[in-house]
Amino acid sequence: MATPHLRKTFHYPSDPSSDEETLSPSLSSREQEVLIAKLRHENSERNDEYIPTTKTQRILLAIPLIASTLYLPALLTSRLPAVYLLSLLSMTSLLTTAYTLLFIPASAPLTQNQNQKQQQQQPTTPVEKYLPSMNGLLTLILALNSIGFKDRRGVHEGFWVLCFAPGG
Repeated sequence: MATPHLRKTFHYPSDPSSDEETLSPSLSSREQEVLIAKLRHENSERNDEYIPTTKTQRILLAIPLIASTLYLPALLTSRLPAVYLLSLLSMTSLLTTAYTLLFIPASAPLTQNQNQKQQQQQPTTPVEKYLPSMNGLLTLILALNSIGFKDRRGVHEGFWVLCFAPGG
């Protein structure tokens, strides 16, 4: 049989009608330091759960590297300069994706205070700053150019589908 559970009503700390006994006493500076250290440790443990392991990184890196080998036949046997260029650009985009996965850490949106601290601690290089955007632009250009290869003579039948692979 369930026993009834009495709940206390919530009162804002500035509410004059709240009982003084229900308010928690303030922590001393030593207790605050201990609490902050404990919370930092718990936070770092939770963050470590989401950092990809070496095995996961290898699997994620294998995807663009294997996909880039799909362009080798078109790159080696094509007589059309446009197909050669698109194959080369597609391989470049996929290899850039692999580089981004390996060397450029993903970042969460930062608050203004965190943003100031990060700018002071880590200077971002132009590669870290612009490479993902440039890769996205290259992928868009490849996708738009692939439409022109749909019914073109002298091109492998499914080549236009391959141009969508870097964006997939």
